[in-house]
Amino acid sequence: MIGHLAYFFQRKVTVVVIQTGSILLLLSTVMAWVHLEPGPEALNGNEVSTLVRLIGLLGVVSGLLVSIFQGWLRGILAAVLLGGGFLAIITAALTISNPVAASVTGMQQLGLTAETARLAFGAWFGLAGAILLSIGALAALLFSSTWDDEPETKKTR
Repeated sequence: MIGHLAYFFQRKVTVVVIQTGSILLLLSTVMAWVHLEPGPEALNGNEVSTLVRLIGLLGVVSGLLVSIFQGWLRGILAAVLLGGGFLAIITAALTISNPVAASVTGMQQLGLTAETARLAFGAWFGLAGAILLSIGALAALLFSSTWDDEPETKKTR
C-alpha cells in the first residue's frame, strides 16, 4: 500500500496537490465565510483569520520550492507546510462549527454588529484547500526521499 502511495506521489503530482490546495485556500480568502444578519454584510476568509491568507501564500511559494530543494531542506519545508495546513484546517473547522464565535474578531475590526451569523460557502472552500495542502505536504514529507533529484541527461550517439 505504501509503495503505491509513494509511486503516486512523485514530484509532479505532489507539487500539483500542494499548489491546488494553496490556490483553493487563497481563493477562499476573498469569498464570504460568514454572512452577518441582519444586513447584507459578510466576512471573507481574510477578515475571519488573516492566518489563512498567509498559509495560502506560503503554500504557493513552498510548493515550488519543495520541487527545487533537495535533502533535509525539502523535509523542513514540507514539515512547515504540514503545520500550516493543519492550522488552516483548524481555522476552517472552527469557523464551520461556530460561525458566530469565528466572526467576532472580524466584526470588531470592521466596526460591524450583528445579531446572528450564518455559514457561507467560502469556509468549506477553505477547508477543502487546507486538506489538499496538508495531504500534499505530508506526501512531500514522507515520499520526497524517493524522488529522483539527478538531472536527466540525453544520450547521444
